[in-house]
Amino acid sequence: MDMKNAGYLFCFFTGKEKNEKDEQVYFALSRDGLHWEDLNGQKPLLCSEIGTKGVRDPFLIRLEDKKKYIIIATDLHIASGTSWEEAVHNGSTKLVCWESSDLLHWSEPYFFDTEMADAGCVWAPEAVYDRENGCYMVFWSAMTERNGEKRHRVYASRTKDFHNFSKAFLYLEKDTDIIDMTIVYEDGEYYRFYKDEENAEIHMDHAKRLMDKFIPVEKPFSEKPEGVEGPAVFPLGNKKGWCLLLDYFREQKGYVPFVTEKLSGAKFKELPEECYNFGRLKKRHGSILNLTQEEWSRFEKLR
Repeated sequence: MDMKNAGYLFCFFTGKEKNEKDEQVYFALSRDGLHWEDLNGQKPLLCSEIGTKGVRDPFLIRLEDKKKYIIIATDLHIASGTSWEEAVHNGSTKLVCWESSDLLHWSEPYFFDTEMADAGCVWAPEAVYDRENGCYMVFWSAMTERNGEKRHRVYASRTKDFHNFSKAFLYLEKDTDIIDMTIVYEDGEYYRFYKDEENAEIHMDHAKRLMDKFIPVEKPFSEKPEGVEGPAVFPLGNKKGWCLLLDYFREQKGYVPFVTEKLSGAKFKELPEECYNFGRLKKRHGSILNLTQEEWSRFEKLR
């Protein structure tokens, strides 16, 4: 196996929403990105004790200097009795953050306050390195009202250290509600994936710079999936292409992998069930980090 890609780390929350441990941060390992082993005795590795005392949609990023890792997550705890209606319109506008130098030992959770006092819940935060500006763009969805129309839009902020953030700005809006955006980079292009709430479909577009006008990728799927959310995209090792995980939330199936050789002109193909195994825990909206051999070896004691 390529020493630059010894395996994969899945950062996620579980989907039962029945007790305080369901909406916390869990880890799983995989050698091939398709067969997953839950870590830490199937218990959460991180639990939030701030805000709502629950987190969803954790996103894990390795910083460009390779000296620090960051997790950002939605401050939301449905298991505490909060209704989805209440969460959408009056939920937290703060994001929960952790930082680490080794992926095993993490700081105490701290807040990034988006300062969007007129917004509903801030959802599904992620971050991408902005190569043109030498910083990170953090982005999220939020229910806001503009020009008399209230719906989910994507907002963003810039940071260099995940402690000091610029003022939030509108990044993307459509005629329908959009949530669950993720952005990856390949061969000089940024590729965005996001969920259209009206049809529960995933759209894909691309551009050379994060602030450029993005061009839709026409028919990115061999067969268009419906009733899905929480896209997570990562490169497969040994130049095997890309994997896109989609959560079939309507059918309560959980994640299903789709693969393609290249993101440019992508035609993602769904893999049959015999080709993957996500382990015992039901994994919900999370992210995958490609691991070096040295990073992989750190997790032996958690297996």
